[in-house]
Amino acid sequence: MVCLWWTHFVVLFFCYFHAGDVTALHNIDAVKEIAKIIRINTRVVTAVGPRSVSQLGLIYLDMLNVYKAYSEFISTAIQRSGPQIAQHANIRAMRQVKVEILSLISTFVESGDGAGSKKKKKKKKGSATAQAHVAVIAQNFVPPLLVPVLADYQRGIPLARESQVLQLFTTIINTCKSAMSDSVPKVLGATLGKCWWWLVVVVVVVRRYVWCVVVSNSCVCFFFLT
Repeated sequence: MVCLWWTHFVVLFFCYFHAGDVTALHNIDAVKEIAKIIRINTRVVTAVGPRSVSQLGLIYLDMLNVYKAYSEFISTAIQRSGPQIAQHANIRAMRQVKVEILSLISTFVESGDGAGSKKKKKKKKGSATAQAHVAVIAQNFVPPLLVPVLADYQRGIPLARESQVLQLFTTIINTCKSAMSDSVPKVLGATLGKCWWWLVVVVVVVRRYVWCVVVSNSCVCFFFLT
């Protein structure tokens, strides 16, 4: 059953993108179907954990293409018809798909931490696996994420932005820590670039851990660096 859902997702994206029929993604039934499939895949990742990387990799880029397509459609619709269009059923459904995509990625990122006391006790034994998970995220998942998600957040109109983008990148940075050091300036520039009215960066050392607290006029972010 799980494999069928993944296959269904791949076939769905293949038909829409590789056939050049992107407008089919705007159909309300297609939007709801995509949201449903992504939610099921989120449950799969929750159950399987980092082992779902190969299956998630099959749909990852196409999933980001869907995110980008919906972001552009929503921004254009709001610019043409005004903010009231954001309450339209299609727009709300597309935004829900974007949220589900962000949730799926976040769930996969967090899946390397394990769940429950038993897994936490085995943390040392699985350190190699955890490091491999972090490497996969930093090297394979983050770079393709920057343009369709982070750049979209930076360029998008405020009404069309998803707050879950901030949560996702906070999760990624807290999980990958130093492996994300090169990308942190890009994240801060994109998320705080339009609200530099005041900004305070505080580095807090607690025992041997370093926390970077970023406070701006619109948000507070905690980055676990080491």
